[in-house]
Amino acid sequence: MPSRWEHKMDIAVPISYWPHRAGPLAVEGGQLSTKEETVYDVGSFDLFALEEALAWRDRWGAKVTVVLVGHKAQEEGLRAGLSLGADDAVRLWDEGLEGFFPTPSIVTARILAAWIEKLGFQLVLCGDKSSASASGLVGNYLAHFLARPVLSRVVQIEKLAETNLKVTCRGERGSRRMCECPLPAVLSLGRGSEPRYPTLPARLAAQQAEIPVFNLAELQVEPAEIDTLASYVRTVHLALARPKPKKIFTPDSSMSASDRMKMILSGGVKRKKGNLAEGSQGGAAQIYDLLRKEGLI
Repeated sequence: MPSRWEHKMDIAVPISYWPHRAGPLAVEGGQLSTKEETVYDVGSFDLFALEEALAWRDRWGAKVTVVLVGHKAQEEGLRAGLSLGADDAVRLWDEGLEGFFPTPSIVTARILAAWIEKLGFQLVLCGDKSSASASGLVGNYLAHFLARPVLSRVVQIEKLAETNLKVTCRGERGSRRMCECPLPAVLSLGRGSEPRYPTLPARLAAQQAEIPVFNLAELQVEPAEIDTLASYVRTVHLALARPKPKKIFTPDSSMSASDRMKMILSGGVKRKKGNLAEGSQGGAAQIYDLLRKEGLI
């Protein structure tokens, strides 16, 4: 592993921890309402970004920190990141943000930018879409506040030199485009490598980890600025996604009435037919010996 990259790269991975689409969820008074049994999870694209950060660390050395803008109950998302292998976790929150659920993308990005600038992260890897609004705006807003280059729909990252990256992005109709990007930078990850699975010891250690919290005053962000940014965004309508209707099975009209009835009663599933080979016991023994010799049985 090259020594010049050893612990030199600090990577921040913003994540979201949001109710799973399976719910149960409801919309009441124009606001999303959850229940005690509602299941939460980390956004799938956030997990792709975290996996890319961990892969970078495994190859070239780095420190990976997961960060989340949210209240204390959302710390479970950070603990999930720690169990997957993140080196550190940080939560950003303030009592003045209690009225936002979820926090608007532009507000989330401003708070993240203040923390990233304060700690000096060279590389920020975001999910292309969050599990909250799926707007895909946080990465772009974040790059604006940090005055850094940004690339979206990233599927692969490689280092070219100490201050440059080679980035592969997904284009239209499955095409790929390769870009050279200087550091520091913000990259939004699309669908990529399958996230690793956390081990039981890692899960237990993550549950015991202390997670520091930064408020707006510590980040030197004025509440008035947050209110101004929040006023730029207005929710016009909020509704739950409509379930996709399942296609109803209908038998082929060319079949006879009795065959159509049999097909309906079977649930529309055609039974698979197999071939039966007949032969002597000696032939069967030879086949068995051959399969054992080839390691198939």
